[in-house]
Amino acid sequence: MSADPKSATEPSKSEKKRRTSGTALSTEVQALLKKANGAPVTFGEILGSFPSTSHAMLLAFLSFPLCLPIGIPVLTTLLGPAVALVALFLIFGKTPWLPRRLREKSVPYARLETAATKLLKTLDRFEHWLHPRLLVLSENSHLVRLHACTVLVLALVVSIPLPVLFANLVVALPIFLIALGLLERDGYFIVAGYVAVLPAIAFYAGLIFLGVEGFQKLIGL
Repeated sequence: MSADPKSATEPSKSEKKRRTSGTALSTEVQALLKKANGAPVTFGEILGSFPSTSHAMLLAFLSFPLCLPIGIPVLTTLLGPAVALVALFLIFGKTPWLPRRLREKSVPYARLETAATKLLKTLDRFEHWLHPRLLVLSENSHLVRLHACTVLVLALVVSIPLPVLFANLVVALPIFLIALGLLERDGYFIVAGYVAVLPAIAFYAGLIFLGVEGFQKLIGL
């Protein structure tokens, strides 16, 4: 044991790093890429690569590709339903499960690697900001179910295929922030996720009232 009293009372840098959600999720993502070894990966294999009790980790991983401004084919058409199912199981406190049809869908390695690489870079930036704060928002079981209900609704919305740029991003970003907040027990990120819901509401309200063509003209697309 170390004779340094400071080291006995304060966690080492490596311990601090392991405690951050970014590092924990990064480790699982890197392990998934290593396991794939250049081959396509099914959604069932992705699900099995993460801890069965970590709904938040799965939500963060599955929602991130939807946050990319330019959607990744195959992934974006399947991730919405997958996120919705994980959120549903979080509501009931059950182990995440996917139906066979979705579980057997495969993701080409190149596309998985593209999404994973961008996710790892994002986590590297976020890990210094994530800290356990406002713990009641992430530890109260009733509030966690409320967050899961919010994610479920957003996931169902993002599952609607729309030929509009950023349509996925504005809905998936709140999911990603809430998931990171739950994973790291950071209430600030959870609050940020709910704040990010407001632009999503405005975005879809514009689509409803103006239609796709009218909305695209409004934002100059």
